[in-house]
Amino acid sequence: MSDPLLQEAIKIIQQRETATISHLQRKLRIGYNRSFAIIEQMEELGVIMPIDENGMRKVNFDKIVDVVEELEEKEPQSITKEQWEKIESELTGYMGRVKFKLQGFEVLLSLEMSKQKIVPVVYIDGQIKGSWCSNENEKPEILEQVWCAKHRAYYSAKRIKNIEKAWGKRAAKKTFPQLHERATFYIPYFSKGSVVVRQYKKIEGLELVQIGCGND
Repeated sequence: MSDPLLQEAIKIIQQRETATISHLQRKLRIGYNRSFAIIEQMEELGVIMPIDENGMRKVNFDKIVDVVEELEEKEPQSITKEQWEKIESELTGYMGRVKFKLQGFEVLLSLEMSKQKIVPVVYIDGQIKGSWCSNENEKPEILEQVWCAKHRAYYSAKRIKNIEKAWGKRAAKKTFPQLHERATFYIPYFSKGSVVVRQYKKIEGLELVQIGCGND
């Protein structure tokens, strides 16, 4: 089974004479093992040549066009307007479940109780880990796309006013560089189904697997 990022990886190497694992890691923001696997897939498809005596993998430009056309034909169909309406309806009320696939990950949304309210909760490959919020190495690549973004000011309005009064606006800005900035963090639940749909409609490559609790 080919990696969901394979086509994007091929587009990246088209801009270079050679393909390297580290370059794909940086461009795709993925780990070494996944980047290495994509390189192997591209070699199997003939998009890049086997590693030579200098340790380089040259790009086979003659093969790229045909391979890209084949991959485009295999791309999953986009989610229709009617399906989005069913998804929003499923995530409104009780016991709703919707399953997606994105970049090789399973994304499951399940209606569950949170703070005395039933809301859509997001699982990635069946898990929610607190360490994902604090450890970049553990965080799934898709987390920021499928979890809900929240923003919080580093300083309250009252605190900002007191600092600027004590330091002066120019000195305060220099001494407290985050004085007027807001921190962004991500949580694994949304307030309601319509908010999920609004965000998920913007995700490229999202594939609908299942609506409801039926058998896969």
